[in-house]
Amino acid sequence: MPLPILPDIVLQYTSFKQITDDISDARVYGGIQLPHEPGADAQFGHAIGIAVYKKKFNRVHNGD
Repeated sequence: MPLPILPDIVLQYTSFKQITDDISDARVYGGIQLPHEPGADAQFGHAIGIAVYKKKFNRVHNGD
């Protein structure tokens, strides 16, 4: 996807880990979090993602 500020740069990922690593780096460079925090944030985000996936994407039977 092209970035509006840098239209010639296209980001391509082959895994969700690459995306989350890039997001963690952006948060550090943007001053939102300190450099030592991304690992813990990524683990917490992963746990939330798994919980949401399990809760939201359960099969629905007989209108439950």
